[in-house]
Amino acid sequence: MDQLSKHITSFIRSNVILLMATLFLAAIPSEQQSPATKHTFVVFHPSIDDGLPFEYDLTEEFNHEFHTEVSSVICFTHECKMVPIEVYWTAIGDFVKYELMNGYDLEKTEGAPFTAEDHVKLNKVLSNPNNKLRTVDISKIKDYNPDEVDAVSSATIVIDEDQIVKGAAWTCYTLWHWVYGPARQSIRDVTGDRLSSREFIKYLNSSSVEDNIFAFEQLSRKRFFNDSITSELIQLNQKQSKYFTKQAVSYLELMESKLYRESLKSLYKHNDPNKRVIFINSLNKQNASFPNAFWEDLISKTVESNSYQEVSLYLDMLEQKEINSEQINNSVLTLLDHQDKLIARRAQWYLEGQSLTKYQSKQLKKQKTK
Repeated sequence: MDQLSKHITSFIRSNVILLMATLFLAAIPSEQQSPATKHTFVVFHPSIDDGLPFEYDLTEEFNHEFHTEVSSVICFTHECKMVPIEVYWTAIGDFVKYELMNGYDLEKTEGAPFTAEDHVKLNKVLSNPNNKLRTVDISKIKDYNPDEVDAVSSATIVIDEDQIVKGAAWTCYTLWHWVYGPARQSIRDVTGDRLSSREFIKYLNSSSVEDNIFAFEQLSRKRFFNDSITSELIQLNQKQSKYFTKQAVSYLELMESKLYRESLKSLYKHNDPNKRVIFINSLNKQNASFPNAFWEDLISKTVESNSYQEVSLYLDMLEQKEINSEQINNSVLTLLDHQDKLIARRAQWYLEGQSLTKYQSKQLKKQKTK
């Protein structure tokens, strides 16, 4: 064999060995794809007649998808049987899917098997967190004594048929309450406990309202405050909805007084009048005493507004908190010539109740004689 052939043979042999080693290592689970994590949570399910909470295992996969085995109850011909089902959630507890265990299927009244359309409908039912099954009384789904009555066919259903699979109200009820029961909150808390500031900010930046709600819920639960998250909220509030702003304010209200005050001041200066009303309502609830400089800073933005609601609410708050400031009064004086006569009149009433300087009193008197 010539030298070139030897080199080619050696190269091929080396690459075959490398390929075999790669395939072998790929077959070994990596640490990232290590065995699933088990979590135990306490659950109360309204379909359990003894009414006692019990422990359940929740499995978290390496991709942070959660699942657990639950039981769907099927009752007909005076008998009930349990069907094991695996339910899956996302990392923030949103329903993903359900899977039937081998050898089992769901049934309807009188033992009729679920059709493909029924499974599609059940997935739709379980994907709706606001389904009316959330509030319907269990006694309207089944009788409590299955030995005497057919627990499905004799039930008095007080819910629209578009909210359930026809003939399987009890199955829909039990599974829906599994999906949206304590397991869901346990999942959200497990995920929230491991998130960093950067990961929380991703949820806050998401276009999904559910992601936003999850972030605020967990940030509030953990009392997790830092400059990066606060700074992000100030930026986001300029482009997000009023609903987002309300969530953000509820979160900020949990901060210690000084941090809350500085955060609200920044938000107030960088938002429109509709959102500033939310901030005023929040400030009005605070029992802490803030320095006059804080209120003076905010009034400079308020007097630029053309919103009677905002101006009136702010002045109401100052009156209730008995804030008296020469600088604030000077700012309110500028409203006496406001093009909106309601705003001008509200400013006049406010000033009439304040301790004014001689110059301010003269300006107010001059306005009243116009």
